[in-house]
Amino acid sequence: LVSQVKVALRIKEAEDALREERNSLERVVEKRTAALHRMNRLLDSIVENIPNMIFLKDARELRFVRFNRAGEDLLGYFRDDLLGKDDYDFFPKEQADFFTERDRKVLHGKEVVDIPEEPIQTRNKGERILHTKKVPILDASGEPEYLLGISEDITERKQAEEKIKASLLEKETMLKEIHHRVKNNLQV
Repeated sequence: LVSQVKVALRIKEAEDALREERNSLERVVEKRTAALHRMNRLLDSIVENIPNMIFLKDARELRFVRFNRAGEDLLGYFRDDLLGKDDYDFFPKEQADFFTERDRKVLHGKEVVDIPEEPIQTRNKGERILHTKKVPILDASGEPEYLLGISEDITERKQAEEKIKASLLEKETMLKEIHHRVKNNLQV
């Protein structure tokens, strides 16, 4: 009887130790889960507040799986309208073909591609000019899983550059005319 009581006490002690260990592990998991949620909220906030369009497409079908607020504003669509769809659902075929070809090239090459200028037809803002970087996101085995796109609307900058070029050309023409007149007057 005494040995049975000792065995029962040892079992109870072992159960108590296991329960305490389980509680300790649960506290660790809760802390790490909370930290992970905080980090995800921070990353979500960063992506949402970056002033450039950020999008993520799955590598197989090139369907949008993530879109930020700047992308919604630029393209003129709510993200719920974009998610699960591809470029052909929103852009003229010629543009969608261009985007898809570039996307496939990035995924095949597994390297970042910088596209200094690409026109895009938007819903509310008409044609815009974007500077886009496309980044393949690889899985653990090194195969493309996603395509990350980061696009800056450079339309106003390009328009300002064109105005400056036109102004410089106008001034150059005027200087040539003045030079010609002065030269002619000196010859008289």
